[in-house]
Amino acid sequence: MTSEAELRTLFGVKSSQTLGRNDYGWLRVFRHKQLNDAGFFRITAAELKELSLREPRLMAKHDSTAARPWIFKELGLNIIPLSRFEYLVGKFDLFAKFPEPETLGPVRYMPFPDDIESLNPDDITSEAAALNASALSHILDDFLETSTLQATVAGRMSTGSIDVRLACGDFQVSKAQMEIDAGLESADVLGLIEAKNHLSDDFNIRQLYFPFRRFSQSLSKPVAPVYQVYSNGIFHLYRFDFDDILRPESIRLVKSARYTLTPSSITLDVIDKLLKTVPI
Repeated sequence: MTSEAELRTLFGVKSSQTLGRNDYGWLRVFRHKQLNDAGFFRITAAELKELSLREPRLMAKHDSTAARPWIFKELGLNIIPLSRFEYLVGKFDLFAKFPEPETLGPVRYMPFPDDIESLNPDDITSEAAALNASALSHILDDFLETSTLQATVAGRMSTGSIDVRLACGDFQVSKAQMEIDAGLESADVLGLIEAKNHLSDDFNIRQLYFPFRRFSQSLSKPVAPVYQVYSNGIFHLYRFDFDDILRPESIRLVKSARYTLTPSSITLDVIDKLLKTVPI
């Protein structure tokens, strides 16, 4: 087995560059796999495990650009599953940036129901709890401008068969695995929610695109991909759409908003006192 020092030398990695297990795993892969003239290669899950000495699901989990392995950043690469057993690595864009929080407008207050005791709105520590809180307080109903949403689909499932157009070519995704954090449906829309409990600069488009394609093919009503981020007591909501249904890279932000379950208690008197007591 090639040592980590040999891999650094082989790929010209500077000594100041910190590499993790996935970084070294992908360097091992690139010792044996090369991009073709179109800028991509296919690799099976079995190959990926054998070459990288790592579990494929760990090697392929890139939720943000910061999470990509070193060589992907160097060569401008991304990875997308084509099935449960095969991945595509190539030169295409798979990340979209969030707008700056300040551009989302004022924070809207939505009251939490008084008769709910098993969920404390002041102690939301998980993505699941944040999803339940936003649903119970009708934040998602308000954001999607619809009647009461009902939980319908969630968890891991198959993409089915979908055609995808990327910068490096056209491909078919066949029964790849995807996961939906929450699917909420009303009479006029299905909201597919991806939930996180920390803010980041960008996100992997695949998290919204695969569920969107899966249900757009079978439903007559609109499908709304929504990204929800709960951080420091604020729900940041982003609704997206795709200008070209075949192209994940055609993602477009439709609307965004911020909500809170805590009413603001700041008054002009409070601000005046703060100004008088805080040293300039």
